Amino acid sequence: MASNAHEYFMLIRKKLKLLEEIRAGHSRFLEKNFGITSRQYAILKYIDYFYSDVSVSVSEISRGVGLHITTVEGIINRLNKAKFVAKQRDRHDRRVVKVRVTEKAKKVLQDAPLGPVGLFRERLHKMPEKKIVEMLNMLDEVVLICQGGGKAKRSKDNNSAGRSSTDKKT
Repeated sequence: MASNAHEYFMLIRKKLKLLEEIRAGHSRFLEKNFGITSRQYAILKYIDYFYSDVSVSVSEISRGVGLHITTVEGIINRLNKAKFVAKQRDRHDRRVVKVRVTEKAKKVLQDAPLGPVGLFRERLHKMPEKKIVEMLNMLDEVVLICQGGGKAKRSKDNNSAGRSSTDKKT
């Protein structure tokens, strides 16, 4: 055990808390200045980025943002009520609801600053692959430790896909 283990633990804990404070601060900023939550912002960002000129199904949004479909349906309903998205039934399958962002949403997305996840994503694209893999390995180890296990191992097969052996494949 490292002689300064407690100090290191406190530093790591402080950094993790800081990440949460940054996320919460961005969320408060969005609510105060734009009238949307951080989850609503993330969904609008997703729709606008991947489907800017077309409608997309709620189930596809759910898969894309990694939230349960009923959670996404609730968020979409609130966004629709606030006129950030427009909903319509699919012409071929009336059970399917299609969604598109409105001009009101596009204005918010243009004016609102990126949150911590968006900023991280932008910077990640500029990092050398070796550094990204090192980060993934360290995060794998943190996750495994927090799950009560030992040191995580990244397999060659999963390494190229950016997954660890502990990640679920969905």
